[in-house]
This record gives sequence, C-alpha cells and structure tokens, in this order.
Amino acid sequence: MKKILILEDSFIVAKLLKTVLVSKGFEVVVHETLGSVFADNSNYHLAILDYKLPDGNGTDVVKDLRVKNPQIPIILLTARGSEAVKEEAKKAGINEFLDKPVDTNTLMNIINAYIR
Repeated sequence: MKKILILEDSFIVAKLLKTVLVSKGFEVVVHETLGSVFADNSNYHLAILDYKLPDGNGTDVVKDLRVKNPQIPIILLTARGSEAVKEEAKKAGINEFLDKPVDTNTLMNIINAYIR
C-alpha cells in the first residue's frame, strides 16, 4: 500500500483529502505542523503540503523529505497562488502546485501519474 503524507493545518481540508485518498486505497498520515513532520521518521511515497502553516511554510520541509526519499513527489496546495509563491515552490523543488479549493479529480490524476 502506498503511503501519503498530508501536511495541512485545516482540519476540514485534511479530512477531505484523507477520506478521498483512503477510499482510493492509500495509507494516509496527516500532520498539522512542520514540527510534527520533522519529528516523523516515516518514509512516504508522496507528500501533499499546505503552503501557509502556523509554524512556517510547507516549502520549509521539502529538504527534509528529500533526505528521506530523494525521489518523493511533492504537491503544494495554497490559497495564495501568487507568482511569488509559485516561484518559491519551484525553487524549493515542489513537483506540482495546486490552488485551493482543490479539485479532487485533478489531484487524483496528478497522484496517479506519480505513484501508480
């Protein structure tokens, strides 16, 4: 079973994403803060990161995830889809960028392209 990390501080968004992904056969672990991801020694097949978090930005954890799995596909979700954020995401090594609200069909197409 493929394991997906979700880093999302909104309970509603995290629950929706987890419900969709679990229904598609994925194992899902949800974290609400960067600190909890840094403390997690698990290896994931894909990561979905929120941009704006209480303790930083989702891009801050990319380097740590790449140490554990250099090939991990990383998707960044944000309600702040400015060009500056997109450029920051690109420089950080984010594979895909999606604006909120996220269309789950689009998200599933991206996930399936990377890990199915």
